[in-house]
Amino acid sequence: MTLSRKTRSEIVLSDAALSDLDDIMAYTLETFGVEQVQTYRKVFADAFGSLELYPEMGRVHSSLPKKHRSYQAGKHVIFYLIKGKKILVSRILHERRHFANHL
Repeated sequence: MTLSRKTRSEIVLSDAALSDLDDIMAYTLETFGVEQVQTYRKVFADAFGSLELYPEMGRVHSSLPKKHRSYQAGKHVIFYLIKGKKILVSRILHERRHFANHL
C-alpha cells in the first residue's frame, strides 16, 4: 500500500498565539531551563508539522466560538480554524486553562 503525500496547509499565527508562544518559552526558560525550551520547540514544531499535513486531525469544539479545533502539543493546546488551505491559530494555552474565556 502506498500513501500519497498530502499538500501542506499554511500555518498562520494570530498576534495572541505569537504572544502565547513567547510567554510559554519565557516561563519555561525561567522555570525549567534551556533543555526544556528545546524540548518544547520540538513539540510545537512537530505539532505544527502534523497540522500542516492533516488539519482535520484536531478535535472540533462546537461549544467554542467559530467552531474552533484543538490539537494537544505537550501540556498545551493549540486552538485553530481551518480556512481553505490556511490554518489560523487563535491561541496556544496550557491544558489547565479555561479555554472559552480566551478565544
